[in-house]
Amino acid sequence: EKVRERLQNSFESSDPLRSILSIGHDSSATIAELTALALRSEKIRVEMNQHITEFRKLLVSAIDRYLESRGVSNSVSSTVLATVMTSISQTMALESSLGVTFGHRDTEVFAENWICMLENGEMNNPAGSIN
Repeated sequence: EKVRERLQNSFESSDPLRSILSIGHDSSATIAELTALALRSEKIRVEMNQHITEFRKLLVSAIDRYLESRGVSNSVSSTVLATVMTSISQTMALESSLGVTFGHRDTEVFAENWICMLENGEMNNPAGSIN
């Protein structure tokens, strides 16, 4: 409950997108351990599913509110943004805990540029031109 409240407060901050990118540092070890347990226990798997779904909905809501408050029309689903941003954050935090940092700085720069583009309404094709 305390973790949920702390996360919700950070998502309601003036900079929720960057807060989302930093959450993995606080939770990656716990998530890895719970995932290992969930693979062996249906009850834990069900509980994790509920919490992850609730957490993702909080993220989506925070992203929607933030972009709306800035007048940004988002061409990328907030659900996709929440999933990608937490995945990046958790993967890099988990790797860092193992001593792996190769590619992290480049990914952080990419993510920061991506957030700036999103905030400025420049996300028409976030993957770049495919044509």
